[in-house]
Amino acid sequence: MALSQILGPVLMLTMVNSYSAAEVSNVAQSATVNFPGLGTVSVKALEPEGHLPQIVITERSAGRQLLLTDVGTSDPEGRDSYVIHHDWCAGCPRVRFRVQNVTGMPSPLILAVAIRPGGSDCRYAATIIGAVNGQLKVLTPDQLWSNAEGGFYIGDLGRRRGYGLVRWNFVWGDEAHYQPHRYEVSIFRFDAAESRFKLVQTTTSHRKYRTGEVWLAEMGLNCRNVLRDFHDLGC
Repeated sequence: MALSQILGPVLMLTMVNSYSAAEVSNVAQSATVNFPGLGTVSVKALEPEGHLPQIVITERSAGRQLLLTDVGTSDPEGRDSYVIHHDWCAGCPRVRFRVQNVTGMPSPLILAVAIRPGGSDCRYAATIIGAVNGQLKVLTPDQLWSNAEGGFYIGDLGRRRGYGLVRWNFVWGDEAHYQPHRYEVSIFRFDAAESRFKLVQTTTSHRKYRTGEVWLAEMGLNCRNVLRDFHDLGC
């Protein structure tokens, strides 16, 4: 028997084991989630070296990949890049997810958030995944973003606006970093017919506020910042 015939299966097994080990080392978080119509799936948050953070969802039984999506953006100049560099240590971007059950929307939802740590602030990127007609898809039209002074909310928009998503962030002025700021907000309503979030309003405050939530409350939006649930993504 030729040496290549003997070593071939061994080399193939080594390659598979190396890939599996690399994949496992990139896994920052994993969980099993039950989606109606799909059954139980495996959800993993990956932090692969040299790539953007990722969320991968696979069938738990057969292992077939159902969805793979990046979280965050890649800036060629590096000013707003979420590309993973593990040698940056505490400055390396990270990604986590939370399972959300929200009235008026497909349930459950996967909220994935990536953080890009900075010197005096942090940048967050987020995306929302849900099941539509038996298939998993990203429900947000674009990746959401915020700094540590901003946040995200999913739920009842109040004042008969329906159910949806709110993203807010501070507007940088001549004030110090953690002094009161003006804030801007984007409001998305969940369109049940199209099974996605649609942008319906963007606006900016005229006055400065200690927090964005104070201004949102004045608008009738009682928003709890879901970033508070991501304890290991604190800035």
